[in-house]
Amino acid sequence: MRKIKCLLAAAALLCLLPVWTLAEYGVIRGGRLNLRAEPHAGSERLGQYDSGTWVEIRYQTGSWYYVTLPDGAVGYMSANYIEADNTPDGSYGVIENPDGYVNLRKTPSLSAEVLARFDSGTQVDILSQNTGWYQVRVSGLTGFMVSDLIRLGDVRPVDYAVVSTPNGNSVNLRGGPYVDAPRLSSWQPGTSVEILVKGKDWHKVRVGGTIGFMSAQYLTAPSNYDSEQSVLVYYGVVDNPKPTQVLNLRQQPSLDAKVLGYYSNGTQVKVLSLGNTWYEVLVGSQRGYMMAQYIYLTGQSGTEVIRLTARLVNPNGGSVVNFRADPSLYAKVLGSYSVGTRVTVVEPGVDWTRVNIGNRTGYVSSYFLEYGP
Repeated sequence: MRKIKCLLAAAALLCLLPVWTLAEYGVIRGGRLNLRAEPHAGSERLGQYDSGTWVEIRYQTGSWYYVTLPDGAVGYMSANYIEADNTPDGSYGVIENPDGYVNLRKTPSLSAEVLARFDSGTQVDILSQNTGWYQVRVSGLTGFMVSDLIRLGDVRPVDYAVVSTPNGNSVNLRGGPYVDAPRLSSWQPGTSVEILVKGKDWHKVRVGGTIGFMSAQYLTAPSNYDSEQSVLVYYGVVDNPKPTQVLNLRQQPSLDAKVLGYYSNGTQVKVLSLGNTWYEVLVGSQRGYMMAQYIYLTGQSGTEVIRLTARLVNPNGGSVVNFRADPSLYAKVLGSYSVGTRVTVVEPGVDWTRVNIGNRTGYVSSYFLEYGP
């Protein structure tokens, strides 16, 4: 935590608070904690707050923090029962490649012009994301790097979750642990999330390359997915504005995501998840996302058993793909499987996908999966 030494210009005044700190967040741990009017245990109690409540730390004096609570209350809390949050904010990553360097390319393609090479350990600012690529800024240059070779932030997740809402709407990633904090981005149900710090009502998370806060009520733990699931599907047809147009089926709910197929008017689709902008759909044996405004729902629905498979590929030219215990480059490698191996997808994600290979469940970088028969 950065510190600012107390400076007083008037010679007659003494600096009574030895150290001030910039506003940071922290989480109450170990049970209900008193908020007091002054920084000592005998001071007036202003309220009590549950373990897991986020506080904004304004400064520290001795063993006490001066804090602001989510309900707007201010006062002092014992620093011994507050876990100060030292995880990074914003969106950045660190190059991590066993070969020692990563190419910065002009466009998100392995055949694109190389603008520069940067060694492992170099920090980059992440500007946006394509499937398998990050647009980054490093040393004054802007270009694209393979996302699988960039470790996001410098902190390990404490848990994993999946975005889940009762109405299919997206969930906001915010700059602070409260509903009025600036919105950083929005994420569709089913998106995989790394939890960095757990709170009671809010978690600090990393999703899609950005670190921020999400409401805990919209995050559920990844279950032990069955490769075959009975799900409620809604039936619809592709309905483009013009009969000559086709609708893209994309790997993720983004206009930058990989296109899995093109479909003309009248093509029947099964909608697995409803959203305001995107529907998760099944077209034949291919599962992906289509823009909701171009799908006409017939009003019919039914329960079907859905099974999704994919094939391992390696656009970098390698012959094998690593199968890991957790969605991280640091996770244990359960095995290395040849390109072309068919896997059962149990939890699609932007960066990592949970899959079954044989009788084992683990994770493969989404960059190395190709959907379809």
